[in-house]
Amino acid sequence: MRRWLDLSAYITCFHSTSFFNRRPSTLNQVQSHNRVLYTCYNDPDIYTSLNTGLNSIAIKSTNLTNTKRENQFGKYGECYYCCLLRKDEIKERMDISLQKLFELVGNYSASIFYLELYKQDKNILQTGLILNDEFFLKFNGLEIIDIKNIIIDRFQLNNKNRYCLKYLTYLSLENNNLAAMQVDFQYLNNLTYLKLVDNPFETLPLNCLSPKSLQNVDLSRLGRLNEIDPNTQFSSKLKSLLITESILTTLPQTLATDARAKLTKLTLNGAAWWGVAGMSVNEVVKNDSFIKKFVAFLDDDELEKIYRMYDEDVNGVLTYSEINLMNAHMYRYIQRLRPSNAKIPTSGRSSVEPSNITNELDIFQQESFMTDISGIPSAIFHLDNLTELSLEYQGIKVVPDAIKNLKNLVIFNLNYCIELESLSAEVGFLPLRELNLTGCASLKTPPIEITRRGHTQTMAFLQRLISGSTPCKRTKLMLVGLGGAGKTSLVRAFLESHSDKPPEVTDGIDIVKWKVPLSQPDDFLEFSVWDFAGQSVYYHTHQFFLAKKAVYVLAWNIRLGAEHAGLDFWLSSICCHAPNAPIFVVG
Repeated sequence: MRRWLDLSAYITCFHSTSFFNRRPSTLNQVQSHNRVLYTCYNDPDIYTSLNTGLNSIAIKSTNLTNTKRENQFGKYGECYYCCLLRKDEIKERMDISLQKLFELVGNYSASIFYLELYKQDKNILQTGLILNDEFFLKFNGLEIIDIKNIIIDRFQLNNKNRYCLKYLTYLSLENNNLAAMQVDFQYLNNLTYLKLVDNPFETLPLNCLSPKSLQNVDLSRLGRLNEIDPNTQFSSKLKSLLITESILTTLPQTLATDARAKLTKLTLNGAAWWGVAGMSVNEVVKNDSFIKKFVAFLDDDELEKIYRMYDEDVNGVLTYSEINLMNAHMYRYIQRLRPSNAKIPTSGRSSVEPSNITNELDIFQQESFMTDISGIPSAIFHLDNLTELSLEYQGIKVVPDAIKNLKNLVIFNLNYCIELESLSAEVGFLPLRELNLTGCASLKTPPIEITRRGHTQTMAFLQRLISGSTPCKRTKLMLVGLGGAGKTSLVRAFLESHSDKPPEVTDGIDIVKWKVPLSQPDDFLEFSVWDFAGQSVYYHTHQFFLAKKAVYVLAWNIRLGAEHAGLDFWLSSICCHAPNAPIFVVG
């Protein structure tokens, strides 16, 4: 017994990752095909000692063959054959076909735990893999399947052979041109991680979200998946659901009932447009680049039509202005979360007939139509254990008061929701460490002046909103135009200030207060009147004072004609620095 224990200890040492290093073998003619083998390398003294100790153990009842140790062990302390289909080995054996690797495994296929297949780039002309019953009956001990940039023609397993994947814990399929999987996932009881990325699925595989051990799901860049079946069941152990570059417009209510207890991280990001982080005015987009970016969402023919539509000068590339028009089109054309005006369905009954809500799912379905006006799927507001929520690149307009249900939320991402106008004051009372609002161009509450000050000031502003509001009847009145156009005279008229002296030339900017009485006593509308000097020397500095929240009066001398009155310059400046601001042209 003592000898068996000693032998086990020595073998364990030899299996250690730190004990083995790869080198080309030159041992004999049988190994002349440049197979990468493994040998001990770390500490020669320890190695010699272990080797001597191992050879000193004599077990008479065992007939040990004289086999080279470096033919027996792999990089991870596994046998040579187990390492053949590991990712590190695949990357270094790009010259060997997958079929050849499967042949090398041979009769050891049932002992393989890892199927990690990888290519640098996908070759659409290459024959695709067929992962069917015949394959899985051979490789019936797989625990990890990770296949990237390799075309899969078929992935199927009949229920009668479902035991072949009973050990599977990790499944990752990325960029495989795989549109369907004929596998019933409910029988994969040990599956904890599922990743289906960049594949043209129109529907999800059967029961793929319901395995009882499933904890992490990644469904990114599934550009043809526009709906998840409303009756989809989710694993009660689900912790993370990642859906990026998505065209989903809602989420099933079953997410709230099935995954409520454990789900802590939810990402539901829409499809980004071109140059979302910023573009150079000299940037151009070629047809191939355009199709490559959006082919996951639309067919090639549709993309060709869109590209030609915005290539106005027919020069084969999209310039800066054409890219902006194309982006606006793609933003509207590709589905994303948007507000809905749907009404509560009556299920065929009269609208005046009383209905009995008998279970939690019915309640969620009723409530969903109360919150759909925000554009955010109502199921999200029932996931009260969420700590991270990301809704980037979506078309939502408001974050409603129902967000207060997410009492454990610490990270809230709303980047590039360009239609988002307001956040509920309840957001300010969440334990948020991060509130990301980059690129929310339409945001009014909180205003951009507040968000620029950082997270602390933004949260403080939202908290103060809950205490109510006070009407503020105060704004800016900006008078711009060429020198001598009559801006200062207009200010005098507003203030009912009369003088026999002609007004002096304005130097820089003159600021005065103007109170306009309203219908109620002691009720005034107060203007801060900014009289901008009209000399061209000031034009470079004036642009820094053109506020968004202001009313503009553009004064011009009619006798000079529109082409000489600086109208184009001032209108362009105002539209650039204060888009949507009201402008009155006075002549």
